[in-house]
Amino acid sequence: DPEAIIGDDIGSRMVKTIRRIAQLRRRLEESELEINNQKESEMYELFITVTETETMGGDPLADLAKQIIQQISERKIYLEMVREQKNKYKAH
Repeated sequence: DPEAIIGDDIGSRMVKTIRRIAQLRRRLEESELEINNQKESEMYELFITVTETETMGGDPLADLAKQIIQQISERKIYLEMVREQKNKYKAH
């Protein structure tokens, strides 16, 4: 810790400065490691895909919403068919 050095002479100030530089380098390395870890995540890959698609004029979130709505519609139809079959078997 640079603040652990007592004194205000040139030698003390140099040691404080050297320690502060070392401290900042460690923080920089930690930050770079965290950035690299984030770049390897699925969220970052999704971010890049969305950004690239938008750059090409696409709207990936709207496309995703359409897919989800389509899947919901298909599930509703399937559910209704299952209910109808169930009602048929109850009637017999």
